[in-house]
Amino acid sequence: MKTGEPVRKHEKGRLIVSVVLLLISFSVLISCMDPGDYEPEGPPEKPEPPGPPVMLTPTQDAEFHCREYAWVQFDWTPVEGAQDYEIQYDTSASFTYAFPYPAYPPASFSLIFYAPMTTYYARVRAYSSAWTWYTEWSDPRRFYLLPSSGDTIFPTR
Repeated sequence: MKTGEPVRKHEKGRLIVSVVLLLISFSVLISCMDPGDYEPEGPPEKPEPPGPPVMLTPTQDAEFHCREYAWVQFDWTPVEGAQDYEIQYDTSASFTYAFPYPAYPPASFSLIFYAPMTTYYARVRAYSSAWTWYTEWSDPRRFYLLPSSGDTIFPTR
């Protein structure tokens, strides 16, 4: 009986198993990404919002006769998929000091009359969590609060 022969077969088998395990380990390491190279997908992309609503009332250059204040009703076309709307009104066409107010069409606001005539501007925009942001503001509407007495001289517009 040869004593060296079984040992060599055993060593040869170990060598084959070691090489196979090494190849499997190497292939697994190659297929894995480095954690520094991993970039999560992040939230799904949101579409751009649709066009802005269109102001229906008050009509352009509408006149509201009042003594100290007037309730003015604002209405606009709905925007498909909108969850909320914001409306701004101000005595300046630049909306310098205006703050957006949450509103749903139609909405009424009590506006203060500054004698002898007050010019107001209003605009509206829509929001949905499904969009990237709000829609653009609607085209602004200009309207006037005028004194209710007949003896007041109105300035020219």
